[in-house]
Amino acid sequence: MKAFAEYIMTLQGATNLSATKNDILRLLVETVEFFERHRNEFPALAETLQQIQQQTDRVIDQDTRSALKMLIRNLYTTFLEQFLGVIVTTPVAASNHRGSSEADTVLADEAGCLREDEFDDPHHGTTRRTLPLSDNPFALSITNSTFSRAVHAGKTLASLTVNHRQLGDLYQLPSQLFYYNQVQPFLRNTNCWVPAVRAFAEYIMTLQRAQPTPRIQSRLLVELPGSQARKAAVKAFAEYIISLQLASDPSAIKNDTSRLWVELPGSQARKTGSSTYNSAQAEWVLDRVKEILDNPKITNSKGTLPAGILVIPLYVA
Repeated sequence: MKAFAEYIMTLQGATNLSATKNDILRLLVETVEFFERHRNEFPALAETLQQIQQQTDRVIDQDTRSALKMLIRNLYTTFLEQFLGVIVTTPVAASNHRGSSEADTVLADEAGCLREDEFDDPHHGTTRRTLPLSDNPFALSITNSTFSRAVHAGKTLASLTVNHRQLGDLYQLPSQLFYYNQVQPFLRNTNCWVPAVRAFAEYIMTLQRAQPTPRIQSRLLVELPGSQARKAAVKAFAEYIISLQLASDPSAIKNDTSRLWVELPGSQARKTGSSTYNSAQAEWVLDRVKEILDNPKITNSKGTLPAGILVIPLYVA
């Protein structure tokens, strides 16, 4: 709404737009041009914009803001109903106009294949694995991706199943989670494994052989507790770890699902403010992070910088 109002007033010379020309969305430009050609069909919007322009401070009160938002949405809806062309948007933005606009063909990249859990955190928990605030009968449906919904509805015409980015057999994880085991790697030989991946696999092996404290072991993962979303997250991590363990010998990769456990005798979670903190776990993890960063063989994929490390605490693990 703000971008629309600013752009309109810029065209009329009423204000200076702070954004550069490249920052102005093409859909916004097309919609404004449509509005200018059919201004007489949107008298309420034209009048509201004129009132805002005539104000010296241009401070919009809440009632005017709400009315302007609805008027602009109606303009976009009317524009999309007659538009013939290609629109690049997100599933969320497109859903705002699902009742008034229908595309003949939808092209979705991998972003549309990711689960939409984050949209309803209050109902089924958060990325910190906290418990849901209320029971949600649609939790299982929420774990479906845009891509999977299209597949279930029988609306997919074609899909590109070659993964050019994930090395070795690491493609298996997203293929199982999002692509119905259809994705195939670009390469299929030992050259897939870059030196950094091999070095990290060797480091993981040294941790496995560490005895007796901390004791690390690989266990068969039969069933996981908790919600479907939590199961998927833990299973994803487990499958990622096992792929790293076998990175030094790609021919030995099996379909076994394992998870890596680190047992720290005497460790205890304590409350720090509103957060839960386990100092023993934190110290052990940070020591391992330092070891990885100090290892010159473990780098980014290009071998030019140290490896990027993401540490995610699972508070209810």
